[in-house]
Amino acid sequence: MTLPLLKEQGGALSGFIQGSRQGLEQAMPSIQEMILNKQKQQNLKESFPNLFGTSGKQQNAPDLAMQGQAQQSPDLGMQSAQQGPKYTLEDAAKASLMGQHDLANTIMKGVELQEKQAAEQREREFLPQKEYIEHAAKRNVNFLDSVDQMEKDLPTTEFSLAMMEDALHNADKWAAFKDRIADATGFPGFKSAAGTELDSAIKNYFLGDLSSIKGGRPNIFIEKQLRDAYPRAGQDPISNQKIMLGMKMKEEISRKMIEKTRELEEKYIAEKKHLPSNFEQHVKKELRPEIEKIEKDAVKTLHNLSKVESNRDTIFRSKLKSGETLMMSPDGEPFAVPKKELDEYRAQGYIPLGKK
Repeated sequence: MTLPLLKEQGGALSGFIQGSRQGLEQAMPSIQEMILNKQKQQNLKESFPNLFGTSGKQQNAPDLAMQGQAQQSPDLGMQSAQQGPKYTLEDAAKASLMGQHDLANTIMKGVELQEKQAAEQREREFLPQKEYIEHAAKRNVNFLDSVDQMEKDLPTTEFSLAMMEDALHNADKWAAFKDRIADATGFPGFKSAAGTELDSAIKNYFLGDLSSIKGGRPNIFIEKQLRDAYPRAGQDPISNQKIMLGMKMKEEISRKMIEKTRELEEKYIAEKKHLPSNFEQHVKKELRPEIEKIEKDAVKTLHNLSKVESNRDTIFRSKLKSGETLMMSPDGEPFAVPKKELDEYRAQGYIPLGKK
């Protein structure tokens, strides 16, 4: 190798070293700043653990603050409660005391956003419940009003039953009492002894609540028995008892409806602070087994009454003495009762079928 070439290479190497030294000198501030930033980030991580997710990685919002870009703050890096940063007023105050003003501003924005999101969540959870309660109140008001009216009418109904029982044993009184029933119920068909108006009145008055609670159409057997008995009411003791059975059945259903409504009202208000929107269906569902039993007992009694009715004359001739009353047990067995024992048997559910 010649001397000129060595000189040339030596010059190149010298230039390279000199250039490298100059580049390193220029890069040193950036490297030092990077190392310093990492140290700062580590210090901030230790000082503000709430701002780091469970993965240990710093979230977007603190990064922005450390870079002096907090004013951009797009969404503050909000994530799930398990992974995202948690912004607190305490951390904002701490950052401000440490001179980390950008970070303090970012944390404050995070606090505001968290509060807004929490309010929106409460709104989403609360409003549907509020609307549901208002909706429930509107749906239940008609039903509750009807039960209130039923409760107010109950004493009058009981009094009317007593008057009806007296009227049914006297044809003249019954003729006048039919008009009273028609006016009280709003069904003019009760003034008639036959026809479609009477059928409609029986179906709606005697069997309306039964059908509504139980579901489906009215009990055809009960409807026919009451319809056939009505024209003979006031004159025939067995027909009288069939009409009385219909009236007592309606009164018992009304009483149970009132009791169950009040019971469930108290229960729902105590447990949920409001009534469900389908409260009426809840009441009827709970009542159904009891109402079906009332219906079943009524059908059994009407069958027994009809059975005695078909043999009434024979039974009268063979079993009754002067002053005695023919009565039927709850099981449908007819027997004679002395007049002095009549009230005692009646109180036990025995049905008077006429006296000799």
